Amino acid sequence: LEIAAAEDRGDREWLASILATELSFRRANGVVVGKKQFLKDVKPRSSSKTKIEQINVYGKDRAVVTSIVSLEINGKEKA
Repeated sequence: LEIAAAEDRGDREWLASILATELSFRRANGVVVGKKQFLKDVKPRSSSKTKIEQINVYGKDRAVVTSIVSLEINGKEKA
């Protein structure tokens, strides 16, 4: 949830310091981006709500997190 708060603030520097170089992130529209594009797309936004659905840990340094992030856009919540 700290990651979502950093995204809300547009804090690219903090995110860059904690995200793995090998990050793969699937956006709501199905597009998968790497760390560089993920950080490029980060900008301050209205507060989000993040619901963690599942965390699968693989070994000591890899995990897949499934979550739903909802934002308010034009007064309506969008997931």
